Amino acid sequence: MNKHIRLHPLMLLACVITCFFALQIFTGRSYFIRDITYIFQPWKTTAAEALQSGQLPLWNHYVFCGMPFIGNWQTAVFYPFSILFDILPFSLGLPVFQGLQIFIAGLFAYLFFRRSGLVRHNAGVGMAVFSFSGYMFMHLEFLSHLSATVWLFELLLLSGCWWALSLALGMCLLGGHPVSFLCTAILIVFVLGGGLTPIRNKVFGLALALSISLFIAVLQLIPVMEFAQNSSRVLKGIFSPDALANSLSLRAIATLISPYFQDHASHRVFGEAFAWSSTVTIGAIACILVAIGVFGGLIPASTESRRKSLAIIAIMFCATGIVLALGNATPIYPWLNNYVPGMNLLRYPTQYFIIASAGFAMLSAIGAEKLRSGGVVTALVIGELSLSFWLFQPTASGSYFHNKTSATAFLQVQTGDSRFILSPATQSEHFMNYDRDYDTSWQQGRSYLLCLTCMPYQLHNAYGFGEPLVFAPTEALIEKAYKAQNPQAAIPLYRDVGANYLLCRQRLPNEKGYSLLNEKTPFIYEIDGESKIESFEPVDNARLTIRRETFTSLSYEFTAIAPSFVTVRVCALPGWQLYVNGRQRPLEIMGNGFMRFPVFPGVTNAFLRYNPASFVIGLWFSIFTVLFLAGKAFLHIKRI
Repeated sequence: MNKHIRLHPLMLLACVITCFFALQIFTGRSYFIRDITYIFQPWKTTAAEALQSGQLPLWNHYVFCGMPFIGNWQTAVFYPFSILFDILPFSLGLPVFQGLQIFIAGLFAYLFFRRSGLVRHNAGVGMAVFSFSGYMFMHLEFLSHLSATVWLFELLLLSGCWWALSLALGMCLLGGHPVSFLCTAILIVFVLGGGLTPIRNKVFGLALALSISLFIAVLQLIPVMEFAQNSSRVLKGIFSPDALANSLSLRAIATLISPYFQDHASHRVFGEAFAWSSTVTIGAIACILVAIGVFGGLIPASTESRRKSLAIIAIMFCATGIVLALGNATPIYPWLNNYVPGMNLLRYPTQYFIIASAGFAMLSAIGAEKLRSGGVVTALVIGELSLSFWLFQPTASGSYFHNKTSATAFLQVQTGDSRFILSPATQSEHFMNYDRDYDTSWQQGRSYLLCLTCMPYQLHNAYGFGEPLVFAPTEALIEKAYKAQNPQAAIPLYRDVGANYLLCRQRLPNEKGYSLLNEKTPFIYEIDGESKIESFEPVDNARLTIRRETFTSLSYEFTAIAPSFVTVRVCALPGWQLYVNGRQRPLEIMGNGFMRFPVFPGVTNAFLRYNPASFVIGLWFSIFTVLFLAGKAFLHIKRI
């Protein structure tokens, strides 16, 4: 009788997750600010708008003078669970998405430990330590990072089956974050170190799975690689101090026991309860279990060789993850950043703690096995971690994502076929103070249209700080404008990027050359001398009569009295095709990275289509690969 009333670890996991996200789902409130507000909500909302209108979100017109939408990996357009944002309002889709990702992380961790020979309550301990860890919860706001890391234990679980492993790796890559490469590195070390089931040819099976997974995700990876070649991050790399920012401090190691072992008050400007870069909690109980797992898994001579092998790999993971996450606190990471190719393209050493997080989960499960305490420990570990992070309560109304501020409404009327840009000081001060009132502060941040928040309102921002990849010529133009000696010296540079309006946190000290339109914060100025996204040479020879834009094209109707040239201040990346009066024409690329083409006397219809060959090729490869794996899975199930 008692056996039938026991709560299964997976049922306990589902119940706790449901309770944890219930405040968001049923009260209409939302977690966090920063990356969810500034980056992921604009991305997900824009992608949903495109797909609901029957278009693929290939191009983003609204930030950085236009840029590829799918060229930024973290948009994760083709990640299967992104469909939640396409069919649900963002404020509801967000907690459902986050809850499902946490459940997936726990599910495959549990199955991994069961496959390793642990009974279910010990497997539940490892499941809880991984899925409810501080690392996982503090990355809830980084949706792409979360989407990639939750598949880690599935990779380890399926390491002996090449076709299933390739599917898991494909999901990890489609999640949209470079941390997927870390998950792959963990997998390689795990397989070569012994794995769960010896396979006849480990290297061949692993290489085959890695290759096929790339073909699954190639529809987004190729456009990302193509865009990356023209981006500032690849051309210049990340400045070393920036790359070492958000290293895990030695003091933060204490947060393994509890997130309260840090001064988190200074981080409330981000809208979160604890600092995401220095919260790596697994809980006091799990720390004890880890210590038992280390000694119990290695020292006794009677320890099963398979369990000892798992303990050794786990200890390696813990040590490697902590050392790399410490960043500039040790000489190792700076050396790797300077001398290992590709390391200088990744940010934030704390992301390497995912390696240690996997190791701690393994050791805690082994420790629970040695302790022989039954399912009580599983409940205690989940309970302790849930209480520790209960402060992750909603901080703002979900309607925040749908409200339109007065500044937004004003710019929607005024900008038309031109752009706005934030003043340098407004752009640099993109963190708010939440000590008094969260809702007020969130709305204040939205009013300034910081980072990518203009996208859901279809406003064109000449800049848009926050994108991981940025077209290098555009960024160079903006940086030059932002470094101008005074607002007047920046005027011609603003015009070069089609910016006709300046949005400021404070009034300009010298307003010469600017006309104040909105006399309350945020202050909106019209820049003297009309500047638009499209301009003509000579100016008086032609005019624009019709302008339409979609997520894959720009279409125009021009009326000209004499031959002229039109400059389209949109980034001329590979994939743009020009059709003038129905015939394909060559597209001239200017030195500043924008596009230019001729206009003829009379009425000229011009059509610019963004149709990158990289995406088309990748799409077909991905389709055929998925069909091949579906067939392989069908045959496997049929044999069973």
